[in-house]
Amino acid sequence: MSRRLQELMLAAVKSLQNPIDYIRTRAHGDLTTTADGVRGIVKAETGADADGARIAAAAARGGAERSPVDASAPLRGRTDAGEEITFSADRARTATMYDSDGNILGLRVLSTQPGVDDAVEGEYLRTWARSDRLADTEYSPAVRRQLPIRGAKTIWEWGHSRAAAWGAAVRRNGTPPIYVDAHAGLHGYGADVDIGTAENRVWKKVVVDGEAFGRIVGSHPDFHRAITTGPQRPVVVLSCNSSRPGATGAQEFATYMHGEGGVVSDIHVPTGIAKPEVLPGTDIAALALEQTTDEAGRLLPAVRTFHAPQ
Repeated sequence: MSRRLQELMLAAVKSLQNPIDYIRTRAHGDLTTTADGVRGIVKAETGADADGARIAAAAARGGAERSPVDASAPLRGRTDAGEEITFSADRARTATMYDSDGNILGLRVLSTQPGVDDAVEGEYLRTWARSDRLADTEYSPAVRRQLPIRGAKTIWEWGHSRAAAWGAAVRRNGTPPIYVDAHAGLHGYGADVDIGTAENRVWKKVVVDGEAFGRIVGSHPDFHRAITTGPQRPVVVLSCNSSRPGATGAQEFATYMHGEGGVVSDIHVPTGIAKPEVLPGTDIAALALEQTTDEAGRLLPAVRTFHAPQ
């Protein structure tokens, strides 16, 4: 980022920090001028006709310490048994993902799953987040194969790496995506929520719709920090099957995040299973995305992209 672009973004922030009389008389003009300047510089530096107004507004929000999303607002989810649970976003079990330099790489919304060891899964994803970041620009198409042996498990066959839908933005901006990880399916996203007290925690696994999931993610201070310090970073969701035909969660999540959630970049969601992997014998963080088909047998794209509103 050039010194001039930094100065323009700083001007946007300062204009919002001045007294209210100043804002009433001059801020609109200052921000309009700033946005035009940002647009021109970003275009010159990256070749992209970026929306300077969105970038300037995001930079101005960067000074906020808390997300504008109310973490205490009531949300609803359902248990596997169909029981409706009311909770708030700040009672969901989450974990921040960090890269090898300690920078925020993303957010995990945790949920207990049959046959999955939380501790093992958590350590594996921490290692993946700290490894060399092939997944930031590429993915491998993968298919599941059933071995012709009685009792054999399904194996995964990986294809050659392909350019990821978010790769161009990552290369252009020089910053990684923001990853959002949660178990998911056709009916929503999983989350463990605490419905007990500070002295006696009671955890319930619930399934929430895309908007409620967005509120959990958007209200988290680390996610808010990531999108305000790096508004250009694309969001990559690692939630299996969440944009498969018939699933509504991805659209609900993207709509909420591009509105109240404050995301001004594209959001990419897998149509099939997403498998973050550290390649054996290496320190390379890769990503496999299942190749899926629709009911007519037509091959679906590995990810569905929800473009940022212009």
